[in-house]
Amino acid sequence: MPEGRYVDFMASVRRRGGYLELDLRRSLSLSTLETNLSDQFMKNLRSAAHKENPEDDCCYFDLDISENNLPPEACRLLVRFLTQLSSGQWPVCVRSLRAYRNCFGDEGALHLAELIWRQRWPLAQLHLSHNSISGYGAACIILALACAKAGRGPNAEGTYPLRVASKVPRYTGCWMRLEQNEVQSPEKLAQELRAFGARIEQVGRSERDWGPLRAPHWANTSQKAPQVVLYLFNLQRKDGEEAEKPRANVQRAWDWVQDLGSSELASSDPGTSEVEEQIASDGMERPAISSGKGKGKSRLVWRAKVTEKETDASSSEPKAKEAKAPEAAEPKPEAKPEPKPETKQKPEGEPEAAEKKKKGKNKMQTADMNVTNVVVQDGFTYQ
Repeated sequence: MPEGRYVDFMASVRRRGGYLELDLRRSLSLSTLETNLSDQFMKNLRSAAHKENPEDDCCYFDLDISENNLPPEACRLLVRFLTQLSSGQWPVCVRSLRAYRNCFGDEGALHLAELIWRQRWPLAQLHLSHNSISGYGAACIILALACAKAGRGPNAEGTYPLRVASKVPRYTGCWMRLEQNEVQSPEKLAQELRAFGARIEQVGRSERDWGPLRAPHWANTSQKAPQVVLYLFNLQRKDGEEAEKPRANVQRAWDWVQDLGSSELASSDPGTSEVEEQIASDGMERPAISSGKGKGKSRLVWRAKVTEKETDASSSEPKAKEAKAPEAAEPKPEAKPEPKPETKQKPEGEPEAAEKKKKGKNKMQTADMNVTNVVVQDGFTYQ
């Protein structure tokens, strides 16, 4: 591919697994990106994505720019383009970004951390192996995932973990590959990141429970699931060669992410705030992201919040107290006739006892539903 000349990127767009995929492996350079990341290409890509899924509020696509040896400046140009693509009336966001075997370094890692905050809908996969990223750059990306808030996404609690679209409730973190970089003492770095509140799950080749948009049965709530799933993170190029201070790197990364967050909140665009207001008024929860395999599974659909029958154990306790309130209020009107309180209470004692037994059974049933939350909810919430 000639450098610096016009190239029709739309010719590299393919339909794969319900999503559009832009495959630019081994075909890019800095000058090629500068020439072809144009407004016209953005318009064409946005139109193609919405034709693929016309009913979606936001469309996803997969991007592969691997094995191009791109410098950090190319990452900056790409992040600026993707940020603009995810804004406006018809946002289009990256679901999976494959960028392994480039030369992004820590500078490129900072740009990608900005993309995590600025893209309106969350990244599900980020592949950055063989990019000369140090512990500081890795910490910036991981903390950006852990601290991403609804200022750039539709979830008030935090953008991550992601909800997997399946019959059984599952939550998983962003699937990230940072192996074969220049992270010294990766285990210590992960430990320090956890101390700052990041929920990290490290997995190896033998792991079968975790994967891209795949999670084990116990990750059935957003509070339990990790925000980041690191694959083969312990395999690094320069582990232990030089004395590195993971805590200092994490502290620097934390300060940088906090500054990024404050600047993003100050410059939030109107389109994002309108979406958040609509979500808050409609009583919606975080989106369920599917793997895109098979027809009809590519949508990113907002699901209504769980109903009373589907609440968990923590939310069922106040409802039980509310149910007791009318019972406590019933004896008050019965106590008003003072002359014959005993004679009136005796015949009414039996039905009251029967009602209490029935209500006791109902409480036992709701308790059983709460204990078997994962199984019972499927019959009500998900189809």
